[in-house]
Amino acid sequence: MSVKSKQIKVEDLAVGMFISQLDIPWSQSPFPIQGFYIRSVEQISEIAKHSKLVFIDVVKSQSVGRWDTADSKQKINKTAKRSVFARAPEKPNTSQRGAPPAEIKPLPIRHNRYPIELTAKKELKAAKKIQQQMLGALQTLLSQVKTERQVDIQLCKKVGKEVVDSVLRNPDALMWVTRLQHHDEQMHRKSIQCLVWALVFGRHLGLDRKRLEILSCAMLLGCIGMVDLPKELITQQSPLDAEQTKQFSMYVNYSVKALMDRGYANSALVEVVGCQQERHDGSGYPRGLKGDEICLLGKIGGLVGYFDSLLSPLHGGSPLTTTEACAQIYSLKGVKFQAQLVDEFISAISIYPTGSVVELTTNEIGLIVSRHDKRKLLPKVLIIFDANGRRVARPKVIDLLARNKNRDQFIAIKKSLNASEVDIDLAEYVDYKESSWLSMVV
Repeated sequence: MSVKSKQIKVEDLAVGMFISQLDIPWSQSPFPIQGFYIRSVEQISEIAKHSKLVFIDVVKSQSVGRWDTADSKQKINKTAKRSVFARAPEKPNTSQRGAPPAEIKPLPIRHNRYPIELTAKKELKAAKKIQQQMLGALQTLLSQVKTERQVDIQLCKKVGKEVVDSVLRNPDALMWVTRLQHHDEQMHRKSIQCLVWALVFGRHLGLDRKRLEILSCAMLLGCIGMVDLPKELITQQSPLDAEQTKQFSMYVNYSVKALMDRGYANSALVEVVGCQQERHDGSGYPRGLKGDEICLLGKIGGLVGYFDSLLSPLHGGSPLTTTEACAQIYSLKGVKFQAQLVDEFISAISIYPTGSVVELTTNEIGLIVSRHDKRKLLPKVLIIFDANGRRVARPKVIDLLARNKNRDQFIAIKKSLNASEVDIDLAEYVDYKESSWLSMVV
């Protein structure tokens, strides 16, 4: 039988280890009674104030071959400037780096756990309001972190719950609003869009409400560490060089530290925020986790974040269409991302997600308004350009599934387009109160 617990001295602790027992009662310490991971050298210093000996869970501990234990020991009693989720130096044998993990447990998935409660038409008004709440909350959180070093978790949870409620009622409405709405700040757009992608995906997987709310909050907080980066590093419209890339990647550490400083050191929220740039084959950052070392919600965050970066590159580069982005994700199946999750993600959003610009086989161009759960390739399309390329004065909605049942000519989507290929401001279609075509959306 393998040994699960091991007693060691505090000075031998390292970042990544899991503390399962202290040499004093838990009630006499400030630490959680269920045990906790060591996320920083500052935590080791805090443990040293209360204990001399501790027990670590050997199975849960992540230090072996991954964390710089020597560096941790040297800095226990110093004011550390080391990153919260510091990555260790490369192992001598780097041949395993980037190799897919050998064993991955299949995910328990509950499709159809959440039936559609409202039509997209009825959910649109609420979705637009929630989109503004997300933007307002994000602006508040970023301002708090930058000026006060505070994080209003309750605000995050409140807004996160509203977003979950909307996506559970009907995922198409919020997808439509967020994909068409314009944002002055690229990072605001990315955070909000990734949040919605993640919840639509989580809904498809059948995650319970509690996990969806954690995911929602984590996606909203995932970029707060960017306030500690030079602004030009975020706004630069050309590819980053190696040094800039290394500097930019520190935003994950800064995001985690902001939460840890508020007492969330051992929460699921911190774990998800810290895992969104990890990759299935261990090539991600900041810890180089692999396979099931990455929590499920972190895997979801990482997948949707990468997908969105293909659609809207942050630092220059040509944006891909949704079809091209899905193909790129699929090419990384079982490598950068867990194979089962890739299949489920593409199934969840389809290659033509709500809000996508598409060209039909009739040469008409339109926007995906909503999708049929069982026939996502035959969605409802708002026609904005006719077959001759002229803008339609009164846009109409075509339900491809219903239309093809009753007509001889089969109409389908020919291809997806980049929004930049369409000479029109898509954001104008978000204003639903005055839209004459709203009544046509069912």
